[in-house]
Amino acid sequence: MAVLWEHKHEGVRYEVRSAGRSVRLYENGVLHTQYHPERIFVGSVWDLLSFAGLMLPRGLPRRVLVLGVGGGVVIRQLHGLLAPLCPEPLVVIGVELNPLHIRLAREWFGLTPAYAELVQADAASFVRDYQGPPFDLIVDDVFAVKNGEPERAILADDAWCQLLCSKLSEHGALTTNFASVREFRASALSSAKLGKNREAMNTIPFRSAYSFTTPHCDNVISACFKGDAPAGLLESRLQEHPLCQKKSVLKQLRYRARKYL
Repeated sequence: MAVLWEHKHEGVRYEVRSAGRSVRLYENGVLHTQYHPERIFVGSVWDLLSFAGLMLPRGLPRRVLVLGVGGGVVIRQLHGLLAPLCPEPLVVIGVELNPLHIRLAREWFGLTPAYAELVQADAASFVRDYQGPPFDLIVDDVFAVKNGEPERAILADDAWCQLLCSKLSEHGALTTNFASVREFRASALSSAKLGKNREAMNTIPFRSAYSFTTPHCDNVISACFKGDAPAGLLESRLQEHPLCQKKSVLKQLRYRARKYL
């Protein structure tokens, strides 16, 4: 694996490495982002963050908010999967606290202005202050590294999830990345909170919810919908997608889906 670029800033060692045609971002030796120019899916957790966008009513999403841009791979994948399905141009706003991440996304991972408007800001402050049109899809991928391990930078409690819900459109969806099953179970979006405690629906108004996992990592991705998202919807949308007509494309996906609401 070749090191294409490296830099140390505030105690963090950043490296951009290549492996074949894939480009990867490492921070203190931990894989942060992976991108392959010829593959819409990479076979890891980043694929799961795009699933909710495929499960929205046809014609949506038109507006997407991504909290935590990193190397920009999620935004590029969202564009690749969703833009061909939208009758209107897809509008994506990416919020990233680390200015170096924004620079790397642009210089090494091809995240040009055509893909997204990038905003350097604290995610929580941006969401609190946002007064614009609602979003059809919000991707909450805000992470920090503690003791060499990734963990959520914002606690996914009732207050945070309610705030995100207030920025969603009528048929919107919220996708949230959790570093572990433990983080997911402790959150306001867990099956214990949404699937069993119906009182939660008064403040977090979701009608359908899924969890997605992959054998390649410990992350859990929750996808919560204000509208109906019946079982089997993701599989049918993937099979009919114009970029997934070759069997080899879907074979790159490794995931397990569980509907819990």
